[in-house]
Amino acid sequence: RTVATAVTDGYRPCRTCRPAAA
Repeated sequence: RTVATAVTDGYRPCRTCRPAAA
């Protein structure tokens, strides 16, 4: 995921790019 994808997801920079994959 990138910034553009995060904006589409509702702007959660790395909460959305890595939900539980940390």
